[in-house]
Amino acid sequence: MRSNRDPDYRAERAKTFRATYAALGLKLPEVAQLLHVSPRTLHNWNAGKYDIPYAAYKLLRVLLHYELPDPAWKDWHFAQGRLWTPEGHSIAAHESSWWSLMVRMAKQFGVMSARCRELERQVGAEGSHGARPVTRSGGGSGAGEPGALGLAQGPARSAGP
Repeated sequence: MRSNRDPDYRAERAKTFRATYAALGLKLPEVAQLLHVSPRTLHNWNAGKYDIPYAAYKLLRVLLHYELPDPAWKDWHFAQGRLWTPEGHSIAAHESSWWSLMVRMAKQFGVMSARCRELERQVGAEGSHGARPVTRSGGGSGAGEPGALGLAQGPARSAGP
């Protein structure tokens, strides 16, 4: 890891810092005021004379929406106009409008899967006491096929008259 005492490293960080506040459209006096430092301090940071405090750099990144300030969003970030997940998947702005629907659908899928497992467990328990396959009644190719769960208590039903 490079040291903060290395002048080349500080110069490189200063260049990145200048580019960051330039992207916000701010000039040196405005950045100094925003960061609550004197213009002279900012000049020294830009010259690479002193290392830039992490908090100053982080604040500019948050203001640019490159990083999210809440710890709950750890490892999420913005780049190339997209929100990037910790797993490396990107989400474009137009895709995010469906996000809440997708979350609700996933939650409902979990509820329905749990219900299905419970029904299968119940049917399996009843099946060990003489259950027989269910056949669908009515037209179409469903006649004679097992029902949704495959078993039912009691006599088998016929496919029609």
